[in-house]
Formats: sequence, C-alpha cells, structure tokens
Amino acid sequence: MKLSPRRLPFCLALCLTGAAWGETNHQLAPGARAQEQTKETGAPSSPQMAPTPRLVATLADYEGPSTFRGRPALVAFSPDGKLLAISGPERVVKIFDAATGKLAYILSTTQKWGINAFSFAPDSRTAVTRDAQDKTIRLWDLSSGKELRALTGRKRNLETKSKAAGIPGDEFTTVPLSPDGATVLAEKEDDLVTAFDAATGQEKVVLDHKTESSTAKAVLKMAFGSKYYELHMQPVYSPDGRLVVTVNGDKFPKLWDAATGKLIATLEGHKDRVYNAAFSPDGRLFVTETVKGTTMLRDAATGQLKATLKSEEIDYSYFALVPLYSTPSFAFSPDSQTLVTFRNRSTQLWDATTGALKQTLKKAESESVVFSPDSRTLITCGGSGAAAKLWDVPTAKLLRELPKPLKETHYVALSPDARVLLTASDAGIRLWDFANGELLATLDKARFPARFSPDGRLLATGGTDKTAMIYELPAR
Repeated sequence: MKLSPRRLPFCLALCLTGAAWGETNHQLAPGARAQEQTKETGAPSSPQMAPTPRLVATLADYEGPSTFRGRPALVAFSPDGKLLAISGPERVVKIFDAATGKLAYILSTTQKWGINAFSFAPDSRTAVTRDAQDKTIRLWDLSSGKELRALTGRKRNLETKSKAAGIPGDEFTTVPLSPDGATVLAEKEDDLVTAFDAATGQEKVVLDHKTESSTAKAVLKMAFGSKYYELHMQPVYSPDGRLVVTVNGDKFPKLWDAATGKLIATLEGHKDRVYNAAFSPDGRLFVTETVKGTTMLRDAATGQLKATLKSEEIDYSYFALVPLYSTPSFAFSPDSQTLVTFRNRSTQLWDATTGALKQTLKKAESESVVFSPDSRTLITCGGSGAAAKLWDVPTAKLLRELPKPLKETHYVALSPDARVLLTASDAGIRLWDFANGELLATLDKARFPARFSPDGRLLATGGTDKTAMIYELPAR
C-alpha cells in the first residue's frame, strides 16, 4: 500500500515508538488500544496515538462476575501497592506480587462457601479474611502466607447456614478493621459484635446491638406477601477509630464508643430497614441509609439528627437489593462539604453541614459516582446515555459528557493523581484523560472490578475467561 506524503511522518513515528517499546520488553495488552474517532464510540480523534497500558500479567483462575452483576469478586491492592488480592475458585483469596504478577499465597478455609470478606491491614503486613458461613475471622502473615490466628464466629446451626446463603452480593465485602489496624470487629450473633485485639486475639469489648426484629416475624410476613429482608451486620469505624456505628438490617442503627463499648445513641427515625452507614472523611458527620434509599445525616459526636434527605424512595424487589446490602448509594466529597445521593433515582447534591438540598442533577441516573480529589468535580455514570458525565460541584453545571459506549457503564473510578478516568461496562474498560476527555485506551477483555494502585502506576481488573489482569499505566 502506497503511503501519502502526509501520512509518512506519522507512520514513521509510530514504527519508532513500537521499536522503543519492544526494546524495553513492553507488551501491548490484548484488546488495549487508543482509539481515533469511530462510528461506535464517537470519540474525538487525536493527531497522535495515545500510549497504551502495558499488560504486566494475566492472572489465571480468577473467579469473578461474567457480567457486571454476578458472583462475588475481589480485586484489591495492599496499602503499600506491593501486593494484589483477587478472588479465586471456591471463594479462596489469591495474593500476588503486584509488580510481576507472581502468585505468592492462597488464603482458604475448610468451611463450606469459603471466604466472603477480605481486608489488608494498614501496614500491608497482615491480611484479614471472614468465612462466609459462620463469620469466623482469620488473620494471615503476608511474609509467609501462614494463618496467625482464628477468631471464632457464630454457632454452626441451621440459622447460621441459612443466613450465610441468604445475603446477596456482587463483591467481597471488607472486614472491619480500626484505622490503625489494632482492632478487628467480628460478628458473634445477630446482635453481638466483638472487638478483638488483632495482635493477640484477646477480646476487648462487646457491642450488643439488640436488633429490633426477628427472623420468625420476617418469615411470617413473607408468607403473607411481604418482602423478606435478611439481618446483615455491618459495623463501621470513624476515620479516627474512636467511634463505631452498627447497622444490622433493622430500623435502629447504633453509635458506640469504640474503646469502651459504651452505647452513645440509638438512632431513631428510620421507617425502613437500615443496611448502610458511612462517616464523612473528617469524621464529624455520618449517614445511615434504608433499604429504600432514605438517608439521614447525623452529628458523629452525639448521633443527633441533622437532616433527613428527602430523596426519591425506591421500593426495590428482593433481587434488586444487591447494592443496598453492601454498597451505599451516597458519597461524601473529600472535603466533607458535599453529600451526593444516587442510584436509580435522582442524583442530588446536598450541603453536608446543614443537610440542605443544593441541586438536582438533570438526566443523571447514576449507578456509580466519584469526586475529584479537590471536591470540585463529580463524575457520574449510568443510564443509556453517555459513558460518564462530569459536573461542576459548586454550580451543578454539566462540564462534559464522555461518548456513549456500546453497553451501559456501571462503574466509574479516578486514579489517585486524578489524571486517568476509568469507566467499566460489560463490553470492557475505557481509560480517559480526566482533564480533557480524550479517550486514552480501550481494554476489551478487562471487566469490573477495577482498582488503581495507591500510587496510580498500576491498574488491576477482572476479566473474561476466568482471568484477571494487571496493567502498567504509561507515564504522561
């Protein structure tokens, strides 16, 4: 094929670039490409092909969702970025060297249904897992892969077995650790949460939630046509580790002094079951959320109600409850000044200090959101429109729409340095330049979950064909 004089310099530069990558042993990821404008994407063309991520490793025997909603999945970097944890067959956790993709350890349990929760300790030297069936907590030495100790969970009876299988989820949840990693919270019964010393396994305090509901009554209601909701204990630490909020699928969350186990407040006012809670980044506020999406904003020191956010309530079917059991449909901005509520309802911005509604974002049916580090930009995705939308938080004005993808975007993330914006759908993962909206790369075989390393240099994703991937992002 004869090249025109105008294309010759471009092709020569491309060949030289490819040669340079080959000399440094860089391998292009399968399906990873920077795209010029196409009929499929409508992305703006760029005069020069953007650098593509390098495929560091393909990790075999990954067990994750074949579609966005599916089997439990885990992809997580250690705080120091040196290790990567993924979910494997039969709910084991596989630990890899993040720089090379070399398998280091496999964490497993002999209990039926395996592991359903995982966390790295803040120092990256210890991992914590929770057995799916009886909630037993296990601590692991990441220098040897050996189990350090096990903290016995619930009694092994019929009720425990039925509840273990009853909670839906599309991701591994986390094991509640104090911010300093010194204390781990373990569920003993429907009402009881025990705080253990992570170093010794000794019991510190017991939080008696006193759940205001019963399985027998719930089953009876279901027999007469009402929805059946599981109890699902989810304790949450404040950023400074001094407070704990417990929610258990009843209507009365509780606020505790973490050191003494003293009950500070029983949080009244919710008319529906509460499954999610989260503190603001500065620790001064926290939010509780019901199964229908109603959120209450409270003072962290006292539990006093500051505002009930009057967002649209959704009466979810049982099979649509997956996100509400594990992932809040609200988020605080990094500066703790703004709160966003979202997911299958109006996306709204609230003043987090007063609870006053600031703006309702037009045509923003959001499944996932993320704030920029400076709290001035909100990125949303979901619905059948753009791959993602970028909003100016102070004015609620739409700044940019990323071109419509082949399939609906379900997840959005921003690299720690705010250079790369990630969108994920069942058709693959796209990487965008956050500053100008340029499409940097399309990773066809990559899937949700997707996580950036703490330094933003690596990207780990789920994938098709029971594999996960580690990519190195080009320096820009």
